[in-house]
Order: sequence, then C-alpha cells, then structure tokens
Amino acid sequence: GIWLVGVVVAGMTAYYTFRMIFVVFHGKPRDREAYDHAHESPKIMTIPLIILAVGALFAGFLNLPGIFGGDLEVSAWLAPSLVEHHPHTSWFVELLAIIISIAAFALGFRAAYRKYGDGAEEPAYTGFKQFGYQKFYVDEIYHAIIVMPYQLTGKLISYVVEPYITDGPVKAASWLYKKAGLVFKFVQAGYVRVYAIYMVIGLSLMSLLLAQSLNL
Repeated sequence: GIWLVGVVVAGMTAYYTFRMIFVVFHGKPRDREAYDHAHESPKIMTIPLIILAVGALFAGFLNLPGIFGGDLEVSAWLAPSLVEHHPHTSWFVELLAIIISIAAFALGFRAAYRKYGDGAEEPAYTGFKQFGYQKFYVDEIYHAIIVMPYQLTGKLISYVVEPYITDGPVKAASWLYKKAGLVFKFVQAGYVRVYAIYMVIGLSLMSLLLAQSLNL
C-alpha cells in the first residue's frame, strides 16, 4: 500500500513539475511585454538556489544501498522516528523500490512532455477537467462567502453607520454649539463698556419691576 502511494506521488510530482517547466520556459510567451522585460535574478538569489539544486540532485545517493554504511546512511539518521518502527527490507527490495520510483518519474515526465512539451500551449478544458483546472472554484466560493460579505459590511459601516449613527449626534451637537456661539457673540463682546451698559439696562429693568410690584 505504501509503495503504491509512493509510486503515484513520484509520477504526479514529475508530471506537474515538468508541466510547469514546459509551460513557463517553452512555447510562445503569453505576455510579450513581460517576456521582453524579463531578466535574471541577482546572485544573492541565484547562488542559494544553485546550492539547493545541487543538494536536491545528489542527496538521494546518500541512501543508496551499499554506497554508505552504518551511521552515514540517511535511514540511520531517521532511525529514531521512522526505521525502527518498520520491518527492515533486503537490499534487493530497496533497489526494486528505487527502480519503480524512477520508472514512475519517467512516466510522469513523458506524460507532461507529450501534453505540454510540443508548443507548450495550455489546452482547453471541458467538463470535470475544467472544474479541476479552476481549482474546484475554491477561491471564487471563498470570495463570495467570506470576502464579499466582509466588504459589504465594511461599506455599510463606512457610508451609513459612521456618518449617520456614530458621528451624526456628535456633528449635530457641534453644529448646535457653533450656532449658539454665533448668537451669543453679539452679547459677549468682551468690552467693559458694553458690560456696563448691560448692567445699567439690567438695573433699570429690575427697578421697573420692583416699582410695579410696590404699586400693587
């Protein structure tokens, strides 16, 4: 069972990896302007990638049967977590597994080359293939269920709740105090002579009211 999974994974990995390579680096460019302005990344990026590529290319040889022995094998490094919990296999079985994995890789490469290598044109999908090509519309469903309601809620808060419910009473109170200030500025002039006149007028009105009350 685990071997079958490994074979399928090897074949599918080869297929999708070389599909990406053929579509990106071969055939006619889809965006001519972007293609004409493309340039290599600086060395600070390419040198680490070259080191990783060399390691990825030759790292598998470290665990070939008979190449290294004892503690130098990768399986010995992973023994505490993997190997000691599984039965050990013979040298022939390990070599057979390697050959089958390489064959699965070759089949995946051949399938990718036949479909994308000649011209590297993206084929037109129909039916369930189109459904899978669109990633099962997961992004569209997420956008419709999560993103759009969130955006609509934000617009509702921005254009309705904040200006009319949250900020509305505050702005109304500010407008009322401003208008009241315009009325009272004619009374509160800030000059002593004006206040003296107000005092005389006030005393006169009080005297008049007091005289009228005494006559009664």
